[in-house]
Amino acid sequence: MKNPSDEQKFRDDFPRKGQTRGEVIKAMIMVQNKPYFCPNCRSNRVKFSVISSTSQRFMKDAVTGEILSVEEPQTIQEPEATVQCQVCHFIGNEMRFIKQAEREPRTAMSQPSMQPAR
Repeated sequence: MKNPSDEQKFRDDFPRKGQTRGEVIKAMIMVQNKPYFCPNCRSNRVKFSVISSTSQRFMKDAVTGEILSVEEPQTIQEPEATVQCQVCHFIGNEMRFIKQAEREPRTAMSQPSMQPAR
């Protein structure tokens, strides 16, 4: 268990020594590498948030309410990622965003041809 005074040290120690910011982000975000499309607003394909849950145990004094000890947070593993659209704030499971993108795929824009007009 950790003392409350160690709580700030835990926050300051993140990311762990030797980890780059990119490595931390990849470890935190467990999503599929497929296009998304918001099924609610149907305008967003690029700005999303991954929502994850954590559990952190602590003990309090029954009379004063003072926090006596704190443990490190633990990530709660979920079978599928929960995604939030940053445009309309719709929240749903990852597969809904993927399936919507499959139903309405975005095609790559072709460059205009440089052929002279006849």
